[in-house]
Amino acid sequence: DIAATGVYRDTRGRTVIESGPLDAPIKAIGFQPQPVAAEQRRLQSKQQTIALARVVESEIAGRWAEGIFEVDADKVQKAREQLATWNRKNPSTPIRIDMTQVLRRVRDMRATKAERLLRAAPRELRGALAE
Repeated sequence: DIAATGVYRDTRGRTVIESGPLDAPIKAIGFQPQPVAAEQRRLQSKQQTIALARVVESEIAGRWAEGIFEVDADKVQKAREQLATWNRKNPSTPIRIDMTQVLRRVRDMRATKAERLLRAAPRELRGALAE
């Protein structure tokens, strides 16, 4: 594939990096071509940063929603403080939590499991599942 297309692709067939004519035989014998390895290493730290920010955002939004659901102003305040602390300590990766995402979580907390399952189903299946 590398020789035919001139690009190195990931497992889903998406382009990772353009490849040279020597990269195909190197990959064929089981080694990662140096330009590909360098690009993967370069992007890995960015992927980890993104993943960490998403996890922290999800945790904070979850705590915030929990506070609203339980009508606990203290929990809401702690979640807001946690968000402010993260943004102060990590200015290069700020987190923004929109109130709509918090309220969506609260709505999900109030819904029954059957309602959540129905909402998660593809639209074309919802009618049949609702019956």
